[in-house]
Amino acid sequence: MEIKKTKHNAEKKILNIFYSNENIAFTHKQISSRLNIKDKTKRKEVVTILDMLSVKGNIKKRGRNKYIYESIKEKLITGKIEMIQAGGGYLISPQQTTDVFVKPYNTGKALHGDQVKAKIIIKGKRKKAQAQVIKVVRREKVFYTGIIQKAKKNAFLIPDSPHMHKDIFISSKGVKKAENGEKVLVKIEGWKEEEKNPHGSVVKRFGCPGEYEAEIESTLAEKGFNTVFPKKVLDQLEKIPKTIGDKEINKRKDFRKTPTFTIDPIDAKDFDDALSVNMLANNNYEIGIHIADVSSYLEAHSPLDKEAYKRGTSVYLVDKVVPMLPEQLSNDLCSLNPNQNKLCFSVVLEISKKAEIIKTWIGRTVINSNYRFTYEDAQKIIQGGKHPLYNEINELNNLAKVFRKKRIDRGAICFDKKEVRFKIDKNKNPIEVYFKRPKDAHRLVEEFMLLANKKVAEFLGKHTQENQKTKEGVYRVHDEPDIEKIQILKQFAKQHNYQIDTRNKNTLSRSINAMLDQVKEKPEKNTIVKLTIRSMAKAKYTTKNIGHYGLAMNYYSHFTSPIRRYPDVLVHRLLQYYLEGEKGANIKELEKQCLHSTEMEIKATEAERESIKFMHLKYMKDKVGETFFGVISGLAEWGIFVEVGDSGSEGLIRTKKLTNDKYYFDPVKLTLKGLTTHKQFKIGDKIKIIIDCVDLQKKQMDLSLC
Repeated sequence: MEIKKTKHNAEKKILNIFYSNENIAFTHKQISSRLNIKDKTKRKEVVTILDMLSVKGNIKKRGRNKYIYESIKEKLITGKIEMIQAGGGYLISPQQTTDVFVKPYNTGKALHGDQVKAKIIIKGKRKKAQAQVIKVVRREKVFYTGIIQKAKKNAFLIPDSPHMHKDIFISSKGVKKAENGEKVLVKIEGWKEEEKNPHGSVVKRFGCPGEYEAEIESTLAEKGFNTVFPKKVLDQLEKIPKTIGDKEINKRKDFRKTPTFTIDPIDAKDFDDALSVNMLANNNYEIGIHIADVSSYLEAHSPLDKEAYKRGTSVYLVDKVVPMLPEQLSNDLCSLNPNQNKLCFSVVLEISKKAEIIKTWIGRTVINSNYRFTYEDAQKIIQGGKHPLYNEINELNNLAKVFRKKRIDRGAICFDKKEVRFKIDKNKNPIEVYFKRPKDAHRLVEEFMLLANKKVAEFLGKHTQENQKTKEGVYRVHDEPDIEKIQILKQFAKQHNYQIDTRNKNTLSRSINAMLDQVKEKPEKNTIVKLTIRSMAKAKYTTKNIGHYGLAMNYYSHFTSPIRRYPDVLVHRLLQYYLEGEKGANIKELEKQCLHSTEMEIKATEAERESIKFMHLKYMKDKVGETFFGVISGLAEWGIFVEVGDSGSEGLIRTKKLTNDKYYFDPVKLTLKGLTTHKQFKIGDKIKIIIDCVDLQKKQMDLSLC
């Protein structure tokens, strides 16, 4: 990891030389001399970096051994613009080594997330680059939620999103029946050159701002999730056979007489995975990991399939689920309900008592689950409760513990994350907040699902004996952590006497696991877990396998939840495709589907977090004026973020409320420090606060120090 950091710093230093000496050509020896590099090996590295920067377009190569940074005032680059609340934004482009600032008056007609063409302009004595948007290539989104404000004839939408820096003009015709002050969804229909604001029209009304249903429905709509299925989807659903015929059963491996069961949350309505256990004559186990065969019901390119792809995933809100598939499929036909014949795609493993995998079989099956366990039921059996499947569950638990240990020894990072839960009354008001932590029953299921995903990915990715060709696959990948974020984590950990070893990826993962284990009962635990998660790269779907860093797996995919994740459906189709002897797949189409699935997963996660945040705020609404102890969970120039009490709710103490001194933020040490008093606030500090205001409409809670 230190090597990567050094290389990144070297790139920056070399570019700074060129930026400060525009239109002057340098050889690699001259650059090395300016950097005081005399070692021959390091000088060769300078040549490598110079060539790489010339390929990227940061500098140009002149002749055989000279490089130059020419004026690029008219050079256009393509990238994504990310707006900031203060105005302006940053252009993120693969053609630039760093993000480039865009001043508010240079954003043109671009909105947050848009793909744009921009001109790089150099201003000031320090030759610092800025960008000016020339053209919008592709709009990221055209639907926005917010509050409608009517004038005499026309109206404006005041958007909810803090990244949306423009109000949307709505003509009298576009207002339709929307009332002043109402929460609505507006579609942008255009933005003419002479117009100061984009214009659009109301497409949906949600009701009064601040009310739970209005806020949740608007969040879902803005992110592209529909709570109702189109008629043509429901019409197709009616044509799907409700029973499984003998002809279909005879095509499959039959596990109906093998002890089989599901383990799920107590409130689960769809069961997409089951486990079976069979003792073989050689004293090995035959473990079946059976997954609902959704692809048998979901005909490719049909209305049902297109709608599932569009949604990409189910969305799990505090009080309801917005499913990827209609309930008749997700909760009935596909769901592995007990005592019913069900179609599955299975990974069947022969495993020794030492948890060695002897043999793997993958294919379509039929099962009949004997029991439906909740996690609590399974946990009681693990802890000694009597049950006909006592031996099977405990043998699986013992194997799972061995698999888990092997994963951690390989470098997998294990977060012991708690999940927030709410008890809600009949009016959907939260009356209690509590947290659930994973126990052995959860880890049992997790380990066997991870194992199935790994085995499927290996099948897709490894060379086969038949044709020695790599099969195209859909992988769940996770890159190595961002070195700059790891350095922030390392600095913070050091302040709390924890060590992060960044010599290589193995020492890094081991030291992070050691820290997460040591911090379990400490007040700074939640903060360290959050910072660690933030330092990690984001997992995504792709056809280009780079492995999964967090799980320490070279091959990993998503196969085990096709009822709620579209990529799993794609994997099921690919498996059957290859099992039937086909040799290839449409890689461009697959990559497009992977990108869309990743985007929808991100939107679903955002919707789920907003649902939790809103319910947290609703829970704290009647506690205005009360005092609590809290833990500082984040710091910024504008304030202190505090996790309040034991509720998990987060509020903000604005810097302007700290009137005893002028405070400044240190982004390296992650502290807020007084200029004259030297009073210091650090992440993880325990402080006493008072709740000043809870605004459900703005989704924020304001706090003050006691």
